[in-house]
Amino acid sequence: MTVSELNERDRFARANGIVLQPDGSTATMIVEERHLNGANVCQGGVLFTLADLAAAGLTDGKKLTVDSSIRFLRPCHPGDRLTASASFLHEGNISLIQTDIRNQNNMPVAYVIANFTTPRL
Repeated sequence: MTVSELNERDRFARANGIVLQPDGSTATMIVEERHLNGANVCQGGVLFTLADLAAAGLTDGKKLTVDSSIRFLRPCHPGDRLTASASFLHEGNISLIQTDIRNQNNMPVAYVIANFTTPRL
């Protein structure tokens, strides 16, 4: 799938203002009021969605998540510009992908380690 197709087809990411960039392995967003949880920081699920779209782009949309783990390193607030960058740690039938999320100051916000596999549809 192309970057344009991934951006269009991932309706949840699109509804949350998350955009896969032309390089295909980087996704970006700006934290808005709608992304906040009860503690007034960015909801963890939004960060996971950001990372998931970057990883999907890395695999050209050909693989789906089997399992994943996220580590939150610092909170994000409205106005923060977040960038998720995905890279293969292992590429194969089951691929291991690490996605690092950083803010506009290049400070680490979170990272995700996930296994992806080609689905049988």
